[in-house]
Amino acid sequence: MVARRPQLEQELGAIEDRLATDLRVRSSTARLDQPDAITNALGHRPAPGPAARTWDAAAGRLAQHQAAFNIAYGIGPQPRWDRNNAYKHSHQALVAAIASTLPAPVRRIEIERPGIEL
Repeated sequence: MVARRPQLEQELGAIEDRLATDLRVRSSTARLDQPDAITNALGHRPAPGPAARTWDAAAGRLAQHQAAFNIAYGIGPQPRWDRNNAYKHSHQALVAAIASTLPAPVRRIEIERPGIEL
């Protein structure tokens, strides 16, 4: 196995390159077509700018996840906590990508002013 390490690293690099290319293509396709399977999960693409680029990345990851695991809509079921497999890693990366498209929560402290009550 140790003797094959360089070959295995090269093969892994080639697979990672193909996945990255696939992700870029799916991001571009989602940006241009905005298919229902994507917009149902992420909403419509924001106006051009940083939010749109974040949406594009999440949309590409969602499209790739759906294709890899034969999911028609949504992100698929929650992965089992006791499994360490491709689905779990893809699902976790997808959830992080989707979370990055959401606006940061805003906390407001409001104090109700006392009124005249009879």
